[in-house]
Amino acid sequence: PLEAATDSHPLLKDFIAEDVTISRYNEVTSDPSFDVLLTFNGQPILLSQKDGVRQIAVLNFSLHYSNLATLPEMYIFMYNMLNFYFPTTIVGNSFEVNEEVLVQGRGSRLTVTGADKDPNSPTYYYKEYKAVPNENGVTEDLSATLFDLSVPGTYRIEQESYFGGKVIAPLDFYVKIPARESNIFAVEDGLESLYPESDIENSYDDLLVYLAAALVALLFVEWWLQSRANR
Repeated sequence: PLEAATDSHPLLKDFIAEDVTISRYNEVTSDPSFDVLLTFNGQPILLSQKDGVRQIAVLNFSLHYSNLATLPEMYIFMYNMLNFYFPTTIVGNSFEVNEEVLVQGRGSRLTVTGADKDPNSPTYYYKEYKAVPNENGVTEDLSATLFDLSVPGTYRIEQESYFGGKVIAPLDFYVKIPARESNIFAVEDGLESLYPESDIENSYDDLLVYLAAALVALLFVEWWLQSRANR
């Protein structure tokens, strides 16, 4: 049976290596730039490399000398291969403001633009990534580009393939205001009163005004009574 050299690689997700047996394989020397995923008696059997334009998987045995084709692991492995080397560009087409949008590039150039192409507009947006070697000779990986978009609107994804710069069909996605902010049937906590509570100091000032008015009224009544008594 085969042995898994790692448990964290996407190609081996849900893959049970111990169920796979082989009777013949090719001996190879692993290059340091490759990840060894499966081994047999210490020899590398499955190797993987994903570095920009270099996307290679090496299987060092023929299916004629293995039971892999008769196991569910065959379909699991093929599914993992497609997701790893040919990922879905974007999952979904509608997102909320400030929600992180994951765009997985599948070519040498990736751009995300807003619907408004005017650089002076508040809804203008333009981001570009290129799979070009950096100073260390490692090609930038476009497969995990996160965008945090703060303005609602329509955005477009455009890509160029690795083969002659052929343009891949563009994809549009939409960013909208959060659903909770546009739900007209939402029930919020009600206010206890339509009027704001008055400050304590202001209530004392109002009381003093009422006392002064009452004293003036009493003085007027006393003057009126005295004037009648003097007649």
